[in-house]
Amino acid sequence: MKNILPLLLMLLATSAHAQFTDDKQLNIPTEKVLYLPNINGSITVIAENRSDIMVSYQRELNAPDTEILERAKSTVVLQTKSVNDTVLVYIDGICGSEKWKNTTAAINKRSWYTEDCNDKFRFKLDMELRVPANQDLHLSTVNNGDISVSGVSGMMSLHNVNGSIRVDDAANVIKARTINGDVDIAFLKTPQSGSYYTLNGDINMNLPKGFSTRATFKSFNGDIYTNVPDVRQEPMITKKEEKGKGTSFRAELNTMITIREGGGLLDIETFNGNAYIREN
Repeated sequence: MKNILPLLLMLLATSAHAQFTDDKQLNIPTEKVLYLPNINGSITVIAENRSDIMVSYQRELNAPDTEILERAKSTVVLQTKSVNDTVLVYIDGICGSEKWKNTTAAINKRSWYTEDCNDKFRFKLDMELRVPANQDLHLSTVNNGDISVSGVSGMMSLHNVNGSIRVDDAANVIKARTINGDVDIAFLKTPQSGSYYTLNGDINMNLPKGFSTRATFKSFNGDIYTNVPDVRQEPMITKKEEKGKGTSFRAELNTMITIREGGGLLDIETFNGNAYIREN
């Protein structure tokens, strides 16, 4: 036993990782659009009666040793940048962050991808933002977190990969997409248009009493449901293409429904999951 114990202690010491958690906050002037690309962690947005944006975030850092951890503590922080009518909030000190500082084209790419990434630490940032009620939002995250927005009347484009998307008291969600997770949206008024997608999950849409709309639905293994009795299925959508001297018509796999008098168009798609359009 005397020989085994020192060996076990040595193994535990060599396998240990340095870990650090703290909370930070920053206040930034608002612009028409808030653009926030997260990678690991959740994003929560709450509307308030305010003229600036308050960002609170919790950092969780893991590194193989204390030297690397200390370096990450001093460099992995949120930074901001104004580009035209957009305020960009991005994570500095990680692989790929340089492109946010050096080019405005990065906003259009909507991706953290870059070559030769070799971060020796792991990080997770859970963010909570308090914004003006009319703020336009472009939010995204990839792993270990959901996106949640409450009370924002501005235009929203929301993107996740491994997590859900939830919006309460929405007015204008033009896009909500995730791969693994549900998409849940409660509208204060009927949207004119929007695109909603999940690969593995359900799409739940709650609309005001008496709403009218149209919706297209496409799924490999799912169905669309509504609790509104006044609904009808429209003829299958076709695409007309001119080919040489002839014309071809290609049938789409989408199902189109009209609820009550119709109106805007909601584009809904799942792969493994159902879609629900409910009247409050």
